[in-house]
Amino acid sequence: MTRKILVATDGSEHADRAVDLAAEMAVKMEGELTIVHVLIEDRPGDQWTRLAESEHLVRQAAQQAPKIEYVPGQLAHFFSRIQSTEEHDRLVAAMGDLIVDRAARRAQKAGAGKPETKVLAGDYASTILEAADKLGADMIVMGRRGLGPLKKLVQGSVSSKINDHAACTVVTVR
Repeated sequence: MTRKILVATDGSEHADRAVDLAAEMAVKMEGELTIVHVLIEDRPGDQWTRLAESEHLVRQAAQQAPKIEYVPGQLAHFFSRIQSTEEHDRLVAAMGDLIVDRAARRAQKAGAGKPETKVLAGDYASTILEAADKLGADMIVMGRRGLGPLKKLVQGSVSSKINDHAACTVVTVR
């Protein structure tokens, strides 16, 4: 029986659906839910901008990361103005915290109790696989990412790699 469920989230629409499904499964199976977000500092600016604009995370993250003075409407502009690696790292960490906190609230509303949350750094797939192994997860739930115009035909590289290498059941949500 599935008792430990790990759900990976990046704050996207696909990830929200994965959180919803993982929470529902945790409730029905009386399982434990762990929510993981993987930070990666080299994310292209346009992806940060899309994520931040859709979730309104820029201003919230800046409020949680002290000593950041300028907060524009688009995160790509924000990153271009950051003066140090330390400022960049504080903003990235604050955004990661916001993403898992938001996912935890979503899971709680679905009845999943109080899920554990983790914000980790590293390669997406490898870090998710390592977290699942350390947790002893019976299942990994994650969203599928499309690849441009082929998004309906091709599974995202992270979800594909996790499907290929996980030692447990993997559920990929569209």
